[in-house]
Amino acid sequence: MSERRVDHEVVLRYWGMLEDIAGKDAETVTIPTHWRVRDLLDWVGNRYPSLSDTLYRVAIDGDFASEDDALDGVREVALMPPFSGG
Repeated sequence: MSERRVDHEVVLRYWGMLEDIAGKDAETVTIPTHWRVRDLLDWVGNRYPSLSDTLYRVAIDGDFASEDDALDGVREVALMPPFSGG
């Protein structure tokens, strides 16, 4: 019997100026289990078009992520503006 893949909820957090653009600091979204970070970023860009032209870093469950990282089982995704300093 094949395993059934189901959608799951993740908390999407916006930091700094991204919070201003989204108009909120967090939201819970339901995503397909097979999504990768790039799929979520496409969704975010469609939902908040101003974020499409904004640079930011992505962290999943507290660790920096790449666009190829899978979101299966992830509980939290954070979008953060670039940091500077020493």
